[in-house]
Amino acid sequence: ETLIEGQGLVLGTVDYVYSDSVAEGLVISQSPVAGSKQAEGTKISLSVSQGAEQVEVPDLSNMTANEARSALQAKGLKYEAGAAEHSDTVKENQVVRQSPAAGSKVAKGSTVTYYLSAGADTTAVPNVVGQGEGSAQSTLTNAGFTVTVDYRSSSEVEEGLVISQSPAAGEKAKSGSSVNIVVSTGARYYVASVLTTM
Repeated sequence: ETLIEGQGLVLGTVDYVYSDSVAEGLVISQSPVAGSKQAEGTKISLSVSQGAEQVEVPDLSNMTANEARSALQAKGLKYEAGAAEHSDTVKENQVVRQSPAAGSKVAKGSTVTYYLSAGADTTAVPNVVGQGEGSAQSTLTNAGFTVTVDYRSSSEVEEGLVISQSPAAGEKAKSGSSVNIVVSTGARYYVASVLTTM
């Protein structure tokens, strides 16, 4: 304003507009243009930058990839898919995390990265039926499971060997979850007493 008035001109209208290329507070354009000859008292109108337009990052939690992309595009934001992450609480193929966080303010046109859930971190349970108790426990522990043991007599399975397991072999279970094995105590025989009366 001081510069304009120092030239014998008058400040006209000042419009504040968003600009990705001109820093906040600087003049983007003026009318009439700089360098043109103007009569004293001519009004000079300015367009002043407000900086890049800020938008609020939407909450993408539990959205599918298509829903997340649509929500970001609606706000004038770009998107990028990050690597999938395991989650026990968010269904597979839904957004588990995003960066920047929901509710934060960013310049319009910024990129938001979303991360889809790969589901719970599960592992196939190995088959330990028929193995000795110690071997079965080692196999399950090495696969990332905890082990509980029950004992039951069996005339069909040798003492010390695993009769059954739960979850069954090949089923998917969370790493760190418990697998129960039932170990044979061998056959239980009963001696019958015969009483004879005379």
